This record gives sequence, C-alpha cells and structure tokens, in this order.
Amino acid sequence: MVEQKTKASHWAFHRGTNGEFIQGQCSDGTYFHVTFPITLGTQIVVERMDSDCIRFPEGMPKIGQAARETLSWLAIKESGLNITRNSKLPVGKGMGSSTADIIATSKAVAGLFSQRLNAEELAAIATKIEISDGTMFDGVVCFATHKGELMARFPWFPPLIAITLELGITINTSQCVSRTYDAHQQSLCDSFILEFNRSMEQKDLMALGQATTRSADLNQSFLPFKEYSELKNLAKQYNAIGLSIAHTGSLISILFAEKDLFEAQKAVTAISDLKIGKQLFMFKPNANVNCYELCFEQTF
Repeated sequence: MVEQKTKASHWAFHRGTNGEFIQGQCSDGTYFHVTFPITLGTQIVVERMDSDCIRFPEGMPKIGQAARETLSWLAIKESGLNITRNSKLPVGKGMGSSTADIIATSKAVAGLFSQRLNAEELAAIATKIEISDGTMFDGVVCFATHKGELMARFPWFPPLIAITLELGITINTSQCVSRTYDAHQQSLCDSFILEFNRSMEQKDLMALGQATTRSADLNQSFLPFKEYSELKNLAKQYNAIGLSIAHTGSLISILFAEKDLFEAQKAVTAISDLKIGKQLFMFKPNANVNCYELCFEQTF
C-alpha cells in the first residue's frame, strides 16, 4: 500500500496521433503500429469527492475504468473522484482519443495521490482496458498494440510535414484493430517494419514515405477510402514523399519533407478545391517535444 499524500485535485494531459506511420500484423502474430504523435490531445481533471463513487463524463466508461485500474495498480483503496474531460481529439477518426483519455486519466489519478507512472506502467494499465496506441512512449516508436509492449524506439524524429484530410466519417476503431491478416499480408507487414526501421536508421525520408504508402495501400483491402486514389495522385503531382493513414480511422495524410513547405501549401490549396472530406490539417515537426504540431486547420 502506497502512502496516500492526497491533493484536492490534479490534472494531466496526453497527446493524440495523426493515424499511424505503419500498422499491421507480423508473421509471428503480433499486432503492431508505428506512432505518429501530435500535440493535440486530451486534458483530464480529477477531483476528490466525499463519497465512494467515481463520476466520469457520460458515455465514456473507459475513463472510469482507467481510474479504477490506476487505483488498483497503485494499491490505493477506491475513493470518490469527479473526473472531467477537455479534448481537441475527435472520436472515431483514428487520432488516438480513446488512448489519450485512458492515459491522461491514469496520470491524473496517480498525480492526485502524489504518484507517477512510467510509460511501461501506463501501457500495462491501458491494455487492461482496450487495445492501445503506443503514445505513452515519447517520440516515434513501434508498439505491440495488443500486448502493450514497446518493440522499437527510434532516436530520429523525421522532419516532415503532414497534410491530413479527415473524411467526415466516424469509425468504431475498436472493431477494426483485430482484423485477420493472411500469411501473405503478414509477410508484407514484416517488410513494412524492416523498410521503416531502415529508413529511420539511415534518416531517409523517401524510404520512409515508401514504407508508409505501402502500409496505407494494404489497408485499402480492409478499410477502403473512395478518396484514396485521388489523394495518391495529388501526392505524386506535388512531389510528396508518400501517404500515411489512420488504419482504423478516417484520416489520409500526404507527407512532405519539411524543406518542401511550398509544395505542401500548394497541396493544401488543391485539396481544398476538391471539396472532399470534412476537415483539413497541416502538421509540422516540433523536435523540442518529439511531436507534430498543428499549424493549419480548415473545416469544409
């Protein structure tokens, strides 16, 4: 039992994702993805209450479950908590809103009792609740989504720009994450990991874009986007390095080297003129926090 140095309230923030760089299932059966962290996220505030109940936002039971799992993890007797949420992450788009809710709640509950959880502990708690994103680890990482284990950490933070289109559809991401890959598709996923790892080791943006595009191409057999071919053609027209997507969401991103900002801006105009999708974002790298920062947003 930990010593309970309790505060009246505590808040915590956790970042979201711009889909994933790559995602799939390895030939050994491991489900994985490579994170695409962004500065948009979720803030959770936890306050003590004079009761034994845990009050959480309506329709968000995973937040209440995260609070209970965290108290259990810390060996703290369940107590009255009031939890409020403020988020910039839309639900069901592949931006990691569910994982952000869970991790921010765990961090806030731990902080309320003057405790701190490391990334491995946060991953263990999150995967007790659902199949999780790997954003509890800083920067770009390869993460085993079902096991809650870090597979690889990449020291290089790719200097790229993402022009991201949200297609205006809501997807139950939890129903997509355990899809079945056949042996050939698993072999392709093995090659995506090898290609991505090599691109990160060699700091090769073009090779990175090839790996992310191949992963996005394969995903069209599971969750096809009618806009995909059109955006892929735009990527070629404006000399992008490739595409990335939310493999269980509604995001398609055209990726550019950071130095090609002018081409990226032209792509923004071209996508706007197409009048497809619901929202358009531009994310630029912020190496100080190892995340991609929102610098432009347009709603159609």
